[in-house]
Amino acid sequence: IDYGDVFSAMGSTVAGQYNTYQKWNLGWLADSAVATYTATTNVSSTVRLYAMDAPLVFQNHQHAIRVRRSSDREYWFQFRTEFANNPYLQNGLQAIWTANALTSNQNGETDLIDATPNSGNGLTDSPIPIGQTYYDAQNNLYITPLSRSGTGSNAFMDVALNIGNFPTNVAPVNVSLTASATN
Repeated sequence: IDYGDVFSAMGSTVAGQYNTYQKWNLGWLADSAVATYTATTNVSSTVRLYAMDAPLVFQNHQHAIRVRRSSDREYWFQFRTEFANNPYLQNGLQAIWTANALTSNQNGETDLIDATPNSGNGLTDSPIPIGQTYYDAQNNLYITPLSRSGTGSNAFMDVALNIGNFPTNVAPVNVSLTASATN
């Protein structure tokens, strides 16, 4: 489910920074700060993703993950820390849906993907929580925020990215555990 990006200054009246796509499109975020992938190539990678809204954005660090989904759509994944009172943003990975910069005339419009659409919290908890996986079946895209660490300009999130067919990636098995004592 996608919406206007309410956490971006361009998407609402919230006093947030532009998202990574908008910063990149304006030339404020270098290509070297964006880990770019296409959905047509098998990839298995872990990306250390630094906060895109940190006091200092280092161009030699990755601040966004960009995945081309189709000829006219892309995903942009980002980690935000500026909303200190929002634990979901502090501990989750935002997913943004954009038109493909190479083929679109959408003029920089972005949509926020709500990774928890049935939660009852609206867009407040829209990021993908640490330890949970966002899956795009059309492109065999799996993206999982693994952990978060650091503060300020050194705040980062490690993110697992898998694109393609991985035969050993199978559905989890349900297991029941019981304890004989509770001490």
